[in-house]
Amino acid sequence: MEEPWTQDLGKEGAPAIEREFAQLYKETPRYVFSDTLQTVPEGLTIVRRKDAVSVVTRLKQEIDGTLQLGGPEVAASLLDLIDEFWVYAFPVIVGAASRTCP
Repeated sequence: MEEPWTQDLGKEGAPAIEREFAQLYKETPRYVFSDTLQTVPEGLTIVRRKDAVSVVTRLKQEIDGTLQLGGPEVAASLLDLIDEFWVYAFPVIVGAASRTCP
C-alpha cells in the first residue's frame, strides 16, 4: 500500500480521485507493529510489541474517530482494547476445475 499511494498515484497525470486519495493517505498517521523492522518509509511509525498497548491506548484517547488494525497477531495482543471486529472475506477461485459441488 505504501509505495503506490505515496509515490506513483500522487504524481501529476494520475486521475484526480487517485491524487486526492493519495494526499489523504499521506496525511493519515500510519503505524507499523514490528519487532524486526529497523526502518520504515517516511510517514510511518514503528511500534514495538512492548509498547503496543500504551501506544494504542494513547491513540484511542487522542483520536476522535475510527482506528483500524490489521493482522491476527497484533489484534490478539490488543484484544482488550478492541471495541468492534469487522470480518472481511475475499473469496478467490483458482484453477480450471468445475464450480459445481459433487
